[in-house]
Amino acid sequence: MGTRFGGDGANNFNLPDLRAKAPAKCRYLIAVQGHDPNSPRRDTVFVGELMLLPFDVTAQSLRLCNGDLLQVEQNKALFSLLRNRFGGDGQKTFALPDLRVAAPPKFNYYISLQGMLPPKS
Repeated sequence: MGTRFGGDGANNFNLPDLRAKAPAKCRYLIAVQGHDPNSPRRDTVFVGELMLLPFDVTAQSLRLCNGDLLQVEQNKALFSLLRNRFGGDGQKTFALPDLRVAAPPKFNYYISLQGMLPPKS
């Protein structure tokens, strides 16, 4: 995160204050330990899992939730979950959700293209 939210960058950094941005009756929490999202472990990430991150991600297994159209053939697992709920023709293409306006300032939502399939209810 660097000094994106404050701090001197040498001895300290600030965490974001998202209290006013959280949906009703919800709150944001931030993990201080875990795996680097730029190299997610497939055994700990679900296909279709959303991540709200305060930095840019370069991992090819994560995509920005910006409404992009994806090919069904190359993303069968994610298509099995989303179908064409967010757009696309549902045959050859489907769209990712566009969550850019829902993200707090200096944050982006990402969706996992790979990983474990979530358990069925």
